[in-house]
Amino acid sequence: MIKAFLIVSLLLFTSCSMEPAPNSWEYKSSAYFESYKKNFLYDKEILAESDLQSARSFAKRGGDVTQLASIELGKCALNIAVGIEDKCAEYQEMEELVTCPRIKNYNKMLQKEWDDIDLSMVPSKYKDFVEAMKKGDLSGADTTVQKIDDPVSKLLALALLGDEVSKETLNGSIEIMSFYGYKKGIVSLLKKLRDKIEDPQAKRLLIKKLELLD
Repeated sequence: MIKAFLIVSLLLFTSCSMEPAPNSWEYKSSAYFESYKKNFLYDKEILAESDLQSARSFAKRGGDVTQLASIELGKCALNIAVGIEDKCAEYQEMEELVTCPRIKNYNKMLQKEWDDIDLSMVPSKYKDFVEAMKKGDLSGADTTVQKIDDPVSKLLALALLGDEVSKETLNGSIEIMSFYGYKKGIVSLLKKLRDKIEDPQAKRLLIKKLELLD
């Protein structure tokens, strides 16, 4: 069902409703956002921006606030995932119109409002991570990130964990981002790793690598 596909593709949880058959605008909005996500992570900025505008345009065509809110929150999540500061302003402006509790719950995760997150609305891939963060168990959260299979979800969880991520988790995640060719993810994680390396020579080489990639 297209709404479920859309929200999953935006890194969200599950849809608030299921349509028996997708409309053309829903399908196209979803497809453009999925293309935006990939081009964004590939660091193809011009293509990514074009895809994002198309995804928004088709969502507006159907007058669907839930879908439009999902797009804006998905955009914010991707920015956060690669270390770009984003307070989800576009989503915040429309939140009072959003009726889907799962979307609102996801926004709380992006804002790190751990105490206010309803764990029952968190999918299995995030549940252990969010539960650890709610408890303040940062070491445990780091361990759960290693077990997240989806690369984009892993990248977001790493960003939300912040400076508490271990070098082991970073190195493993960099290999995964490299496999998928997610340049923005690689650069973001290399910067985190740079700040944790103490050996001067190793840090110098990593900085040189970043200069070549960034």
